[in-house]
Amino acid sequence: MLNDNDLTAERKITKARSQLIMDDPFFGNVAMHLDIMPDLWGILPPHAKTMATDGERLIYDINFVDTIDVQEAKFGIVHEVGHVALKHHLRRGKRDFATWNQACDQAVNHILIDAGYHMPKSMPMPDPAFKDMGAEQIYQIMLAGQNSGNSGQSPKPHTDPVKLPPKDSSGQPGPTQPDSLPGSGKPGPGKSGKNQQGQQKGGNPSGPPQPQQIPDVPNANGGLILDAPVDLNDLKEFQQAEENVDLIVEQAAKTAGNLPGSLNQIVKSNKEHTQNYRDLLRDFLEESLTPGDYTWEVPDRMWTAHDIFLPGIEYEPELPQIIFAIDTSGSIGRKEKDIFANEISGVLEEFPCTIKAMYCDTSVRHTQDLDSDDLPIDLQFRGGGGTQFYPVFDYIKEHDLQPKAILYFSDMEVWSWDRCEDPGVPVLWMNTNRRKDDCKVPFGKIIPLELDKQK
Repeated sequence: MLNDNDLTAERKITKARSQLIMDDPFFGNVAMHLDIMPDLWGILPPHAKTMATDGERLIYDINFVDTIDVQEAKFGIVHEVGHVALKHHLRRGKRDFATWNQACDQAVNHILIDAGYHMPKSMPMPDPAFKDMGAEQIYQIMLAGQNSGNSGQSPKPHTDPVKLPPKDSSGQPGPTQPDSLPGSGKPGPGKSGKNQQGQQKGGNPSGPPQPQQIPDVPNANGGLILDAPVDLNDLKEFQQAEENVDLIVEQAAKTAGNLPGSLNQIVKSNKEHTQNYRDLLRDFLEESLTPGDYTWEVPDRMWTAHDIFLPGIEYEPELPQIIFAIDTSGSIGRKEKDIFANEISGVLEEFPCTIKAMYCDTSVRHTQDLDSDDLPIDLQFRGGGGTQFYPVFDYIKEHDLQPKAILYFSDMEVWSWDRCEDPGVPVLWMNTNRRKDDCKVPFGKIIPLELDKQK
């Protein structure tokens, strides 16, 4: 009988997944939905040549798998499956790739330990301070720690999509790979590809080039979580990808029956992290507003209550301004107006900023300056005619306003986009009309303002 050292990397991975399916119906069932394949492109970065997943595929470095036993390979698979179950491949947004990966690893490994898994000796134990925290919360703590040691300047985030090369119709990377790749020296599936010195041979496989080099991530012993192979800026694609994960996790939970608390946490987190318009709005404002630098002189009060001391933000003398343009045409009803006021109040409560509300139908009818001292907000609506968007942008230009961002509340029932000029700052269109979710805006981003989910 072959022992682990005699198995090829492919057979070792296959055996590990088979054991996972038998031993853990929950993670095993989720793992069955991933295409597992070797890194035929050679794109895993130097400090992360282990495993990676994008939610559809799990790729592994052949040399890495050759150095571990089946139990360690099993943990590597369940670790990547945990990322998928928690939708980490869908949740990075504009966050720094390396820090996001480290935060996700902390979140997943705490859950796996609680579920009874033992960390391999090659992987460090997760930080106890991060137990019971989600990846986003851990990320913020990590980022604050980096900033505090960097003169208040944030590291430049890697915000471009980080994805694997596309699959062909067979599900494989590029053209169907033979057992060996002539002229490349790279092994095909099932071949360890070692020379007499035990090193993997060089060369690159044929097939399409990777869209970009995957950034290196120090201390990524557990593997990488890559962005999903969908357009995450397309709301319909994003929601479909989320629903696919929800269905897989729900089926796995039913198959497994009674789940320990940590796995119930994954199922619960799946529902809690469904991204809705409030998450999108918050992400948009966090990216648009840069109020100041981190400083230890002003500790972050949100964390001191938990005995965690992190630097707070030293705000600049003048608060950033956001323009809330409000469609006051005849098609906007009382319900929409109440929701607009509610959203503006929420922004003032959460973000240090001032707001200029601009009421527009076919022209700007009224403006109103607001700050947190004006809570609760009493919006002074004017209008009731047709719909035009360009007067708002003309007004901003004519009055030399310098907003950090523009949010436009509307049902998007406009006849023409003529004369609408890109203002050169981030624009978010908050759409109340589900029939207009596919509306093509000439600049900015459109997201749904879901009236039916409002209290």
